[in-house]
Amino acid sequence: MRLKNLRVAALSAVIVAIVALGAGYCRLIAAQESKLTEPHAFELTGDFGGTHDPSIIKEGDTWYVFATGRAPNNGGHIPIRCSTDLIDWKQ
Repeated sequence: MRLKNLRVAALSAVIVAIVALGAGYCRLIAAQESKLTEPHAFELTGDFGGTHDPSIIKEGDTWYVFATGRAPNNGGHIPIRCSTDLIDWKQ
């Protein structure tokens, strides 16, 4: 009877250890996934100021942004900007 109790206790300890490891692993995975979904602010460079109502497309390796804006003589214009890395923009 004592051997049976010892086996049950050992099996119980193994089960508790497996559950604890599984819970720790789940917390680790959840923490890693939350890092992937956290917002990130990029610091843009180049000519991107005054980009209102943007629409973006990609052709080959280049991204193009079409936007609305105001020309110096109070007329409207549609500036077109391009970038290959979505960070540095040129008009």
